[in-house]
Amino acid sequence: MTTEEAKKKTASAEPTKKPATEEAKKKPAGVEPAKKPPSAEPAKKPVAEEPAKKKKKSVRVTAYYKIQDGGGLQRKLKACPRCGPGTFLAEHYDRFSCGKCGYAEFKRAKEEKKGT
Repeated sequence: MTTEEAKKKTASAEPTKKPATEEAKKKPAGVEPAKKPPSAEPAKKPVAEEPAKKKKKSVRVTAYYKIQDGGGLQRKLKACPRCGPGTFLAEHYDRFSCGKCGYAEFKRAKEEKKGT
């Protein structure tokens, strides 16, 4: 077989397309399928996004130090005994804790202080 004969056979084996007039007969001209109004369509779920990150709250230096009358500074919070004087302990309702090393000091309950 020559290449021309092979092309003819493959061309004849391919399905033929219908003429445009037959397709036009099936679908009436100017009639489109009815679309639902936008309010009737179900709300699309947003694509899974990363959760919004919380913005860090900036803490002022005045939250950690008190200015004395003589011009000196006094620390308001306790310093961590493990990390040193540069790291403060956070004050919670029942304990003081260090966010750097995990050290914790627990506060005593009022009942224990009274001795009852």
